[in-house]
Amino acid sequence: MVIRSDQCVKEPTRHGNPKRVILRQGILPQVTQVAVAEFEPSDEVELHIHPTMYENYYVLEGRAVYEIAGEKHEAGPGDFLVVPPG
Repeated sequence: MVIRSDQCVKEPTRHGNPKRVILRQGILPQVTQVAVAEFEPSDEVELHIHPTMYENYYVLEGRAVYEIAGEKHEAGPGDFLVVPPG
């Protein structure tokens, strides 16, 4: 399977920023979604919890600060973050 992210239509995330959904639930076992999200430098996402879902981030460009389990992590291009459920 080959999916070209530039051919995926942009849609808003629940947090308001745009994303391109590459895989939707049901295509790969136990994977809810794979998407490429875009953030402006001033964008912030409210702290939230996913009770049963891992959330993973791979930073393509720019820099971001993620808060995971009360600890802040700065990430940049090439960094991969794993946020466990809860």
